[in-house]
Amino acid sequence: ETVTAGSVQATFGGGESGLTALSINGVDLIESGPTLSLFRAPTDNDEIRPMRGMSTPAARWRRWGIDSLIANPGNMQFRRMGDAVTARQSIEWIGNDGVAFLHKRRFEFDASGVLRVHEELSVPERCNDLPRVGVHLNLPSSLDHLEWYGLGPHETYPDRARGAAIGRYSTRVADEYVPYIRPQEHGHHTQTRWCALSNGRQGLLISAPELFGFSTSNYSIAQLDEAQHDVDLKPEAQVHLNIDAKHRGLGTASCGPDTLDKYLLRARKFKWSWSLAAFDSKVDDPADLARRVNE
Repeated sequence: ETVTAGSVQATFGGGESGLTALSINGVDLIESGPTLSLFRAPTDNDEIRPMRGMSTPAARWRRWGIDSLIANPGNMQFRRMGDAVTARQSIEWIGNDGVAFLHKRRFEFDASGVLRVHEELSVPERCNDLPRVGVHLNLPSSLDHLEWYGLGPHETYPDRARGAAIGRYSTRVADEYVPYIRPQEHGHHTQTRWCALSNGRQGLLISAPELFGFSTSNYSIAQLDEAQHDVDLKPEAQVHLNIDAKHRGLGTASCGPDTLDKYLLRARKFKWSWSLAAFDSKVDDPADLARRVNE
């Protein structure tokens, strides 16, 4: 199902992402996604046992299989009203040993070319400590100009944010990498109003009615998880974008207590909304567009 609004075109289909293409003036802005994302490349702290005899957070995540979930998508249901379209989909994500997550989503593409996504995730009780709840997209490598409004300029996490300031920041995706000796989760930004990735002209704006977190990288979560040393990493020819409704804190387990309970993601039903808007920088400023999208 393809729908067009001015210079913006979106294509919906089955599968685990629901959205198969988004472009402006014929320039593709998405390679794949958005798909559910619950795993992060474990940090040093994630690999430390909080107490003798207890498993590490990372070991639990792998035991549940959230690093390799398999999608069982249902059929998409479409409703077209003039230049707008609504699409609904339910996906069961299968982990290990009977672990299953039910993911429901509703896409709303309006006549202005804005795509709003409403997400609902039911988490099984046994998965009582998730690293993140959000979605992941793969973008063309040309979208390497990054700008955002939120905490910055360095990486921030729910329990590591006091040294940052709210502002509008810009950088390149490659500069978001943080060279920890052992590759791991990095570059997250909390308390974000909007972020935008562009090729210098055409771009993609991500915003939400509530504050969210995001990260961009030229390295996939899988590559970061598998690599043993910084020198093992090979930049990939795409931009990995993570958009998080919630992200687990980092804690201090490598030299102190594990993450405080208020920064953990306990099993429950999560609901969140976010939006994608294609833009031309000669026509729209991302900040102005974000305000219009979330009015």
